[in-house]
Amino acid sequence: MKYKSKDIAKEIGVSPATISLVLNNKPGVSAVRRAEIADKIKEMGYGHMLKQEPADKGSIGFVVFKCQGAIIDEFPFFNYLIEGINTNVIKHEYKMSIIYLNGADLPEVQMRMLEHSGCSGFIVYAVEMFGSDLQIFEQMPYPCVYLDNSFVGKSVDAIAIDNYLGVSQAIEYLYANNHRRIGYIKCKVEIQSFIERFEAYEKIMKSLDLAIDDQDIMPVGYLEQDTIRDIQSFINARTSMPSAFFADNDLLACRVVQVLKENGYQIPEDISVIGFDDRPICGFTDPKVTTIAIPRDRMGHIAVDILIAKMEQPHESSCKTLIATELRVRESVAHL
Repeated sequence: MKYKSKDIAKEIGVSPATISLVLNNKPGVSAVRRAEIADKIKEMGYGHMLKQEPADKGSIGFVVFKCQGAIIDEFPFFNYLIEGINTNVIKHEYKMSIIYLNGADLPEVQMRMLEHSGCSGFIVYAVEMFGSDLQIFEQMPYPCVYLDNSFVGKSVDAIAIDNYLGVSQAIEYLYANNHRRIGYIKCKVEIQSFIERFEAYEKIMKSLDLAIDDQDIMPVGYLEQDTIRDIQSFINARTSMPSAFFADNDLLACRVVQVLKENGYQIPEDISVIGFDDRPICGFTDPKVTTIAIPRDRMGHIAVDILIAKMEQPHESSCKTLIATELRVRESVAHL
């Protein structure tokens, strides 16, 4: 005879819902009561119906690698990735540990931190890293997957944003809205993503037969006070402005909107602005900022899947995944 939870519930004298929670190891029943009911179920010979706690397969390390520090410290983007990563880590019955590494530390110090973490593999948030920073990880016997950096020319497993696609979506949207003089808000702090975005801007402007005036490239610092100071200096030195700006990321775009408004410009009537990343701040500015969205949860999920595949079935070949972007239209672009 095949028993169902309602049959067991009737014999024990509790509700079918309670039996279901205990059988499926779900929350909602106190630990003491759960143990009592589980014991009775076993005594009745139905112990095989109890879902066991999944075995702990070990730990995966999420490494935040800090080189310059400006990008990671100022409203860190990796905070938006952690939830998606951790959800998939748990799904695969692993645990996640967060490890902070400083690129300025000696290699032996970095190695010791990684070895003492007890992790079987690492997802490395590599936004501030360059190829020379890979050495410490290449010396380890553990698999690694790098996040938010393509490491061009390096044979590593990496998940990166398709920066060319994102910039193309932004510039072509401005072009479709009749903008022809398009400036660039360029961060002074160099990371691979920003380098790729500016190179894409130059190529796309050329493909659209649009001139790039060096006077329309706005170099700004990344820390808030530096960004605001540099934007103000740029405005003070100009007798005319582009009809639109594309920014390296949303933080810079939103600060540009703020300072332009303080200087009497109407956004988007006088100047349009587009950012990159789709951070929550874009929805709180006035006007709300149009941006390039990244599927953050998907990036984290893919990183976990690739790492676990390498951990459980080691292979020598590496793969690189480019994550497609999407234009998120809000209020900061005017049609001329």
